[in-house]
Amino acid sequence: PTPDTTGQVVIASSPTGAEVYIDNVYMGVTPATLTNVAAGSHTLTLRLSGYGDFVQTITVTGGDSTPVAATLVGVEPTATTKSPVTVVPVLGAIMAAGALVLLRRA
Repeated sequence: PTPDTTGQVVIASSPTGAEVYIDNVYMGVTPATLTNVAAGSHTLTLRLSGYGDFVQTITVTGGDSTPVAATLVGVEPTATTKSPVTVVPVLGAIMAAGALVLLRRA
């Protein structure tokens, strides 16, 4: 008999619903059972909005199942900062207001 050249990867994540990538190829969402994964070493990445990427090297053995349990870690939302008002438009507005006051007095 010829040896198996593929195996399966069974992936669970907390929380569920993470996108699954093997060697940067989208494979579905968790929980997932991936079949016909080539035997050998692969990079597994799980991505979910609001969480940091989970990245792990896995080794798939032909004819076997490789279980993966991942806990995704939440990340703080990035703060959006408003750009400060520049001084030039503010000074220009003050000067224009001053000019109008002077013109009305004349």
